[in-house]
Amino acid sequence: MKYNVIYNENKAHEIELKDNKIIIDGQNADIDLVHIYKEKYHIIDNNESFNIEVVRADFQNKTFEIKVNDTIYPIQLEDELDMLLEKMGMSAVGSNTMDNVKAPMPGLVLRITVDVGQEVNKGDNLIVLEAMKMEYSIKVPEDAKVVKVSCAAGEQVKEGQVLLEVEKA
Repeated sequence: MKYNVIYNENKAHEIELKDNKIIIDGQNADIDLVHIYKEKYHIIDNNESFNIEVVRADFQNKTFEIKVNDTIYPIQLEDELDMLLEKMGMSAVGSNTMDNVKAPMPGLVLRITVDVGQEVNKGDNLIVLEAMKMEYSIKVPEDAKVVKVSCAAGEQVKEGQVLLEVEKA
């Protein structure tokens, strides 16, 4: 199975999982990967040690936040179907569809950084949640326009609760 892993908004690596091997950008990767607990992993690559944690996972939109040592990286995954559709000049989702932005975990809404009608760019902060005594920024995965805000600062929200609606640009 092949994946395109997009990070820092414009950098990407093609990852292929084949016969229990990891191939990165066409090169065999000699990586030692150990699953520690739940979303925590340990990787040794070229004698360097990395602690990895999946901080946020949105499987529907294929967006994730991965903590590597002490730095959090937002990433977007494209699978083989996404890559094929892109090659064909098509998108897996219609261009002007509505999307719900949902709480990735239960928490307290600290700040809403956007207003209804505001145009936002991929990666812009939408809402700041507090969960497990940490702040989490919820970012927009692509250029969009805020259509509706369904929560308020100070509100306790549940995992999966709709926080706001956006219309893709």
